[in-house]
Amino acid sequence: MKAKGISPDRYSYNVLLNVCAKSARARTTRSVDPIGLDQGMAILNMMRNDGLDADVVTYTALLDTCLNS
Repeated sequence: MKAKGISPDRYSYNVLLNVCAKSARARTTRSVDPIGLDQGMAILNMMRNDGLDADVVTYTALLDTCLNS
């Protein structure tokens, strides 16, 4: 997004975090390469670096990733 000149917003980052959570969940049922918690935390840090605050959706996705990693 940034390469195209588009600034991600909180919704965009939360979508990425939900992908991390679903990837971690899929790991338990299929042989997929999970994105996981490390990438989820990296996304949270990028979000903060862009001056965006986490909300309940953000933390819920991170907790879901933790539970399924």
